[in-house]
Amino acid sequence: MKKIYLYAVAITLAFASCDVNDEQAQESMDYQSKTTSQAQVDVATLYKDLIHTYNAPAVMTNPIALASFQDHALNNAVFRSIAKEQDYNAINISEFETVLSSDTSLINTFSYRSIVKSYILRIIDGEYNLNSVITNDVNLTKDERVFLINCYLVSNSTSDGTPNNWKKSKTIAFAYGHQKSLAQAIILAGAVEILNNQI
Repeated sequence: MKKIYLYAVAITLAFASCDVNDEQAQESMDYQSKTTSQAQVDVATLYKDLIHTYNAPAVMTNPIALASFQDHALNNAVFRSIAKEQDYNAINISEFETVLSSDTSLINTFSYRSIVKSYILRIIDGEYNLNSVITNDVNLTKDERVFLINCYLVSNSTSDGTPNNWKKSKTIAFAYGHQKSLAQAIILAGAVEILNNQI
């Protein structure tokens, strides 16, 4: 009788541990699929496409730049899927104007680790071939590398190949927005760039 009881307890524990492991594995797979789907998006190409296909209204102000670029981006299927995945909320004009009027000191308030903040400053300074340095930096996490490479590529992209006069503002905007989501980073940087194109 004692042996039967011990076998029953052992079998119950084995099934219980399988359930816990299955739940943990599912949570891990869910996290990995979210990370993978974000990493698989070619952010630089998406960003360039959004900028290149944007039709500016005749009159451009800060609120119009932000609202019209958000509307434009949400009409793009790839951006819309990113926004949906991240529960994107429209950016308010005060956040946009904060980014527009800020200098590099705003970076010190960001929630990133100090090594990431230093890379953001190096991106703004235009350090040559920084993307390969970021890729090989073992002190960065995978998510930090993906963010910084995207920040670098967006920062160095222009809609028409002309010199990028607003690189600092666009880089700060991308990094500021990315603290909340990739979707917000794209919108803020894009709104900065389209506003710059109208000046």
